[in-house]
Amino acid sequence: MLVRRLPGRAACAAAVLLLALLAAGCLRLPQETGTTGNKQGNGDSQAPPAPGGSATPSVSWSARQDDELPADVRRWLEEHQARVGIFRRTFGDTTYILVSWGERRGGGYSVQVGDVRPVGDDTLVLTADLADPRPGQATSQAITYPHAVVSVTPAADYELLPVFRGTHFLQNSAFEVMEPQPFTRVKDRVRIRGRARVFEANFQVRVEDDQGELAQQVVQASEGAPGWGEFDVELVLKERPRSREGRLVLFEPSAEDGTPIHVLTVPLRFETGDT
Repeated sequence: MLVRRLPGRAACAAAVLLLALLAAGCLRLPQETGTTGNKQGNGDSQAPPAPGGSATPSVSWSARQDDELPADVRRWLEEHQARVGIFRRTFGDTTYILVSWGERRGGGYSVQVGDVRPVGDDTLVLTADLADPRPGQATSQAITYPHAVVSVTPAADYELLPVFRGTHFLQNSAFEVMEPQPFTRVKDRVRIRGRARVFEANFQVRVEDDQGELAQQVVQASEGAPGWGEFDVELVLKERPRSREGRLVLFEPSAEDGTPIHVLTVPLRFETGDT
């Protein structure tokens, strides 16, 4: 094939003409387009094209107020709102995601989901903003349950990748967990690291799948309440996980009857060999 080259002066003239046309608005460079969640807490999010060129389908999401939830979704919310954790369940053609910061004494705590974005075919990156009471802020001593609920369509068994901004999420009045983070992949053991403020520095940890307990251990923190003691343990699973997802549960047994109190739940994802 013959390639014809412009002489030097002609090339310069063509470049000047192109710049003039751009300045006059006669030519437009291609613009990127797309949609995403907005500041009001809802929107349509589109993932980047997957390898091979096919685009991942978009998802629509919306932040939901408690009083506008269907009755069965509201009951599910009330069953989980006292515990710190991220919970997901599908009702009909909609998947609901609850980000619960557990039971708090006093007001001023807030949880807001700022964006929900698909990554691949069945994974959502969920960005949540957390806020503690401001210094000097007047609050009541009433028990509150700061949380946020979003609805997502189409409904699916989404994997969740949470991103938290503002302050630490995995904490309550007795525990603060640094490892594992929510939805960490676990094969046959899990490292558990953080701080505890419990009576005589003793508490328990348990790993469960959807069918029951996989491992349990009594843990001794470096000091007991009222101080915060550090802990760093590795819990080995005694049984092979029977479901794809499960949870790590930290709790202090009640001195009265051994009932779990100050429960903190961390969702996990198991590597079962099928995933």
